[in-house]
Amino acid sequence: KETIRARWTFSVNGNDAESKNCRTNEEESRTSDSDQVPLFTLKTPLEPGRVRNLNLFEPRWLKMIDDVCSSHRVTKSKTFGCVACTNKFYSAVQIDGAEGRYADVVFERRGVMAELTNLAEGKRPVSGDRKLSARIEGREPFVVDEDQISISKEGYLIASDVCCID
Repeated sequence: KETIRARWTFSVNGNDAESKNCRTNEEESRTSDSDQVPLFTLKTPLEPGRVRNLNLFEPRWLKMIDDVCSSHRVTKSKTFGCVACTNKFYSAVQIDGAEGRYADVVFERRGVMAELTNLAEGKRPVSGDRKLSARIEGREPFVVDEDQISISKEGYLIASDVCCID
């Protein structure tokens, strides 16, 4: 199978993601944080050696980048995985009386590690909310299986035991 389908709900404010068919990160007890790779979904695949600019403003992606930046002290690089998303659907839902999202995402098992090469903080023009402008460069390709996928409490995908390939 070339794709993986993941379905989950998450709070917009970053609390308590609940998976429909994947583990949540709290359920993932056998791997350490250094064995876990956050996954960012892209409409078109990132290629090794290619540069891409990302404009991030959703709380879950901001938290993912914050986590990548704080963990680089251990891993020595600011990296995360990028996977091509072939189909995705998000819908507003209530989670314990708060605003949330239902996510139904189909993504390719093969992805590319991305190195964060530049990061600039900013504010959105109308709301004044935080945003990030990130420049990434494609590194080594990898492949993941469905049983390696979990969901962070903020609502982004995480892969454990990522296997880089040639």
